[in-house]
Amino acid sequence: FCCEEFIVSSMAAGGGVLNISTAHLFDSLEFAAKEGLVDHVGSSYKFAHDQIQLAAYSLIPENERCHLHLWIGSQVWANKSAAPEKALFIVVGQLNKGSPLMTDAQQRIQLAGLNLQAAQKSKSLAAFVPEAFYLNTGINLLDKASWADEYDLFLQLYVSCAEAEYCL
Repeated sequence: FCCEEFIVSSMAAGGGVLNISTAHLFDSLEFAAKEGLVDHVGSSYKFAHDQIQLAAYSLIPENERCHLHLWIGSQVWANKSAAPEKALFIVVGQLNKGSPLMTDAQQRIQLAGLNLQAAQKSKSLAAFVPEAFYLNTGINLLDKASWADEYDLFLQLYVSCAEAEYCL
C-alpha cells in the first residue's frame, strides 16, 4: 500500500476520526520512516514490509475498520482535485471495504458507479482482472429489485462484466 501526501493531508484535514493536525501526522510519518517502518520516497509513503502493514492494521479494532475505510474514502473523494487519477482507485478501494456499513441505497448506487469508472480506467490500462473485480463489486452493491430505476448502470455493469470475464 502506497500513500501519497495528498491522501495524508486529506485525512488530516477531515478532522473527525483522526483528530490530528496535518503537521503532527507528517511528523509521525517521518518518525516512522526514521525507524524503518515506512519508506518515504518523493511524495509517497509505503510500509517497509507487508508484515508491518498487517501489524499496523491489526491494531485497528475489527468493529471500527469499515467505518474507518468509509471515512478515508470520503475524505479522499472530497479532496480528489489534488490528484483525481490516483484518487479514483483509492476512493473505490476504501469505500468498497467500508460498504458493508452502507445502508442507504443511493450511496450504494453511487459506489457502484464509481466501481464502473474504476473498471473503465482499468480496462484502458489492459488490466482485465481488476476491471472484472470492480465490475463484480459494482454489481453486488446494487439491489437487484431496483434494476428498472438504474437500468443504464445495471446494463453497463453487466455488459462490461461479461466482456471483462471473456478477456480473462
